[in-house]
Amino acid sequence: MSLHTGQRNFDTLIVAGVGAIGSSMITLGGEVLPSFKKVILVDLDAGRLAGWRNRGFSFVQGSLEDREVLEKITVIMEGKGLLVNLCAEVDNVRIRRMLAPLELAYVDSCAGSGPNPGEHRFSSIMAYALPPVASRCPQWLCWGINPGMVEIMVRRLILANPRPRSGLDVTVFEYDQLEAQPFPGRIAVGWCPSAFIEEMMLFPTLEIRDGRPCEDRCPGPRRAVAYWGGEPVASRIVAHEDIWHMSMIDGVRDACFVYGLHPRVMDLLDRTPREAELLLQVPPGHVPVSGLERVAVRVSDAGSGWQRTLCWQTDHRQTWQQHGINAVQLQTALSMLLAVLLLQQTRYGMLAGNYCAADLPIAAEDWQEFARLMPALGMAWQEADHLDLRFRRI
Repeated sequence: MSLHTGQRNFDTLIVAGVGAIGSSMITLGGEVLPSFKKVILVDLDAGRLAGWRNRGFSFVQGSLEDREVLEKITVIMEGKGLLVNLCAEVDNVRIRRMLAPLELAYVDSCAGSGPNPGEHRFSSIMAYALPPVASRCPQWLCWGINPGMVEIMVRRLILANPRPRSGLDVTVFEYDQLEAQPFPGRIAVGWCPSAFIEEMMLFPTLEIRDGRPCEDRCPGPRRAVAYWGGEPVASRIVAHEDIWHMSMIDGVRDACFVYGLHPRVMDLLDRTPREAELLLQVPPGHVPVSGLERVAVRVSDAGSGWQRTLCWQTDHRQTWQQHGINAVQLQTALSMLLAVLLLQQTRYGMLAGNYCAADLPIAAEDWQEFARLMPALGMAWQEADHLDLRFRRI
């Protein structure tokens, strides 16, 4: 199935943040990037740009929060641009406001830093990140696999099934078995260690209850045990953008995110954030990795007894052997490439406004575009009721 159509809404693609996810997106984007006349890579670290010098890209070194960097981008870009913000620990709202009057569409992968970064309150971050910014071009917020694709999958399940008689219960499950050997003195994690530490050690649990976000007072997420096909997996109930978004989906009453990882990582969560910072690292491309990465959504209606589960399972070793990256990087990067293609090839590129995956207008013909592009990219969401996913709070 082809990724290409005759439509091209943008001439220049800007990828800002060439770290674990940004570099993976470029690696996997061999059929997507050529649909743009020009590709610009932006990063604060010149070393991250050096490895792409022979690919015909243009480069800007600096922070996306810096107005001078944005001016450099606009000078060298051709026509209308699409900027993908994959930078860590930046103020996405500030960036979006600077882009608003320009011929630059925008998509990011997370909420970014809030007005008080040391506060570690997810509710404050989301309240700051979501208010709309009036812009000439589309601005898509919090896209990736989760947040992003999990909300799309929930909406697809709701659409494909009869209207529930009572409120829906949504649980996002993730079980990442990533392991790297040999990796002396380090513990493998699939994505940005600093953001991971915030999510798994500092942010209080945030859930949707009776349609409203509810955030714990005490720091750190609650403990839980998830059951994947009967296998108990030590987990945490974590605050996440996709859970906040679930309250925006019609029919959802309760929602939470249950996240489990390799036992070495889960044991590390009982130590201090500083110790975790010193030990956690995304394995570089030359280090072999193994294990499965699984992200699932379960939607149920207690009143009718209806329940459905979808899961995307990816093998770390196979992904590393084929692409030199881990499965977390692959799933997130492919989800970002889907957003790029939807903006580049469909009506979405001309639909000004601020949207996340929970409130993006999706008509019947738009679902057809999702159905065309997702398998072409290799996004393998499958029926997974057989996993009998459930969890127990501790």
